[in-house]
Amino acid sequence: MKRSRLVSLCICCVVLFTTSGLGLTAQAPPARDLGPPLAMLAEEFTALTSVRELSDGRIFLSDPREKRIVLADLTTGEVRLVGREGSGPNEFIHALPITPLSGDSSLMANVYGRRWLLLYRDSIVATEPPDAPVMALRAFFGADSLGNVLTKSDVRAPTDSAVLQLMDRRTGRRTPVAKLASGDNVGTKPPTPFFRNYESARLARDGWIAVLRAEPYRVDWRSPDGRWTLGAPIPVPRVRMTAAQRQHLLRSYAPGLGPGEEDRFYKRFTLPDEVPPFQNATDQQFSSEGWLLVKRVPTVAEPGTRYDVIDRTGRVVRRIVLPLNQTILGFGMRSVYVVARDDNGIQRVQKHDWN
Repeated sequence: MKRSRLVSLCICCVVLFTTSGLGLTAQAPPARDLGPPLAMLAEEFTALTSVRELSDGRIFLSDPREKRIVLADLTTGEVRLVGREGSGPNEFIHALPITPLSGDSSLMANVYGRRWLLLYRDSIVATEPPDAPVMALRAFFGADSLGNVLTKSDVRAPTDSAVLQLMDRRTGRRTPVAKLASGDNVGTKPPTPFFRNYESARLARDGWIAVLRAEPYRVDWRSPDGRWTLGAPIPVPRVRMTAAQRQHLLRSYAPGLGPGEEDRFYKRFTLPDEVPPFQNATDQQFSSEGWLLVKRVPTVAEPGTRYDVIDRTGRVVRRIVLPLNQTILGFGMRSVYVVARDDNGIQRVQKHDWN
């Protein structure tokens, strides 16, 4: 009898020790910064939206407000224009984000202007013809090196789900892959929700798809051969939308608003009772490893620019925190590029090590 009790007690101790250890390892890693920059570009920008690193280390940068695409060398500081605004051959209507394809090939997709540009190395080399299948798209969530783009079906009502579709860029053949809770403000009138907790997705260069889910917050992954890995819910603290929190969000997203402008903001938008995990589902990008970065909403307790780095099992493997005036623009082979904004709103690019 005593031996039986002793065995039971040992088993309980082992179980408690094991589950306690699992609990510790399941905790999210502490947030950390990126360290000092390896290089900085002196060139000034207004509203950078993307960076695309080439194999020789030079980078494409796109600024839609300044209507320019540039090729920059952070070693020499040289910056030169690539293409020009216009509707002629190899010209662009909007300087939109540049998406990497295979090798040093890149794509600039314009679903509204119906003008898709192909880039190779340091130049714009072709414009997709008007009858290309991609001209029918109304949404774009990335391209891969296998010849596919990611899109979704149109949403007719706020409660509708959108169908996520993988499309062959050459043939136009579409493959439904998932449903998304849209959350789009279709047919709604102001004031509209400022935090639209909708779901979105991104297609990685190697063909993996990351689907960002809203309720609960998690990331599901689809491999190129169609296998799904459903991520576990990611714990987030519950933060009430107090008056102090509302003011903090206004300072974070719209710095410099006066009292009258704040009143106009609240006539146009409504805020939820609690702070959601993320503000804009399109603020996603892939790290060098193909992990997904999700930009978190700043809070009074955690005021900086924060990112969850989520691997292809759906687990948060890193947490990055930057000053509020800095955001991650994109990744290279072993580098991460950051935009730093000064008090005058001028943006500059910094290169950091990613390890």
